[in-house]
Amino acid sequence: MPKAPLPRYRITFIGAGAIGFTRKLVADLLAVPEFVGIELAFTGINKRNLETVTRICRADIAANGRKATITAIRTDSVVTFGNC
Repeated sequence: MPKAPLPRYRITFIGAGAIGFTRKLVADLLAVPEFVGIELAFTGINKRNLETVTRICRADIAANGRKATITAIRTDSVVTFGNC
């Protein structure tokens, strides 16, 4: 009996410019067999950090022979809800 195709997953990181946290979370996600071919979307307000974390995570993915794609989108503003 043939195997059923694996589902595609898309995960969005809001505030992905937190380099250490994002890198570790991506590594943890890529260790899950069901996430082969995962699509990751990074968003953040700090252009430099967003570019850096995207570059580092893409290099980690390639170095470990994983299959994943990353899209990075810089947001222009922060929305605050409530009385902050």
